[in-house]
Amino acid sequence: LKSGRSHSHRPRCWGTPAMLCSQVRRSFDHYSVLGLHRSATQAQIRSAYLGLVRKHHPDSNCLAGSAKKFLKVQAAWEILRDPIARAELDHGGPGGTARSAGQPWAYQRAARNAPEPWPSRREHQACRETRARRNLADFVEGRLEGEAALRLNFERAAYVDDKVLESLAKDLPAGLESLALKFEGCGRISDEGPALLAEGLAASRQLRSLTLDFTDCLRITNAGFSALAKKLPRHLRHLSLDVSYCRQIGDESIVVLAEHLPEGLVELRLGLLETSVSPAVAALADELPALRRWGTPARRSRARSAPVRLSTDPSSPCSSSRVRPP
Repeated sequence: LKSGRSHSHRPRCWGTPAMLCSQVRRSFDHYSVLGLHRSATQAQIRSAYLGLVRKHHPDSNCLAGSAKKFLKVQAAWEILRDPIARAELDHGGPGGTARSAGQPWAYQRAARNAPEPWPSRREHQACRETRARRNLADFVEGRLEGEAALRLNFERAAYVDDKVLESLAKDLPAGLESLALKFEGCGRISDEGPALLAEGLAASRQLRSLTLDFTDCLRITNAGFSALAKKLPRHLRHLSLDVSYCRQIGDESIVVLAEHLPEGLVELRLGLLETSVSPAVAALADELPALRRWGTPARRSRARSAPVRLSTDPSSPCSSSRVRPP
């Protein structure tokens, strides 16, 4: 290039997984992020959140720094939308310890295990459709055979439905170790799609890492999520599931997931923004060890008869003042 600068120096127009680096998780004031006073009502908090999300979303804002602002807005919303978490924040954190608002523990509890942002950019719908069809053709025609890692984007492709997921499940490469599929905004996907995909995933013996993004797939309910959770590959090590804005997914789905977590799983990321999952269960889902213990039937049975409070020590991996869900 005449300027002596490579393409790598050009500003990117989409977010990357690096947005979840430790620098983003530094201390900040959640109210200031949303531009609100501490006495703001829930309606004001929601209104401010929706406005800022539209402004800083990576798909609509290419300016440098917008991705980090977007994550801060999401984290602030996750804390302030929950009356219990907000009360803890306003009173200095669990246990009554003297903490200023915005300490890292409060942010991390909301965003630590959130699925990594998927690289995306503003593009014409026709380009999305073309990319999705090309990805599916490569899959079905065997051109991806022998690949150990696949990351395919079907975002908002109008033709993607349950049959497409069934085709993907049937044609998974034999030696596949890492799979990431994005179906954000694919409104034709129903409960049958995740169930059919799960059939193929269960037969993939070498799969160690799985990322599935069903954000804004509004027809997916507890039944579809549960069918997927029950047939997760037992040898998975890393799992990321994003069902944000799927408002028909509730506590039942998380309970089923807890009961069927792969034994060797070491990392779990769940996206539950704007679902029907209760705050107590969502807090439990933030911690893999706590979720695994909750999945034990005997432990859940004891909890039904005598609700147990999580540790109030902020350093504990299960820190929360919320009562465990019955």
